[in-house]
Amino acid sequence: MPKTQSQKEDERIKAAKKLARTGNRKDLKAYLRLRLERCQEIEMDYWKECLSEAFDDAGIVATDEQITKIAGDVEISHENYGMAYGHDAIPNPLETENKNLKKELRDEKDKIICEICNGKGNLISYGGTFQSISTCLKCKGEGRYLP
Repeated sequence: MPKTQSQKEDERIKAAKKLARTGNRKDLKAYLRLRLERCQEIEMDYWKECLSEAFDDAGIVATDEQITKIAGDVEISHENYGMAYGHDAIPNPLETENKNLKKELRDEKDKIICEICNGKGNLISYGGTFQSISTCLKCKGEGRYLP
């Protein structure tokens, strides 16, 4: 049974992957180029299939070349969609929250014990039978501070 074009390409990619594992930079580039081409073909096939279905539903007749050209234009438009509506510029709130939490954790780990209050956060002064409790100004009552 003869092999399809897709099967032949998959075999070429597998062979290039084996060569890429040797550590040769040229073989690695060839493998990555083949993978990129394959991914682009799959993406183009997706857009061509979408357009074919849409044209069939609408009763529009188009040749394969016309569908391929329109699919390329739709793919480019889809890539630019995020820029047009600001999705690329608006930060993801989860990423922002994670970044802030990581910073807080890093800051908490970097804090050192206050040598003025010995980590208690309060200063106690005795004057005869009286006692005065005040908040440490260096660590602001936390007992630890960032250097």
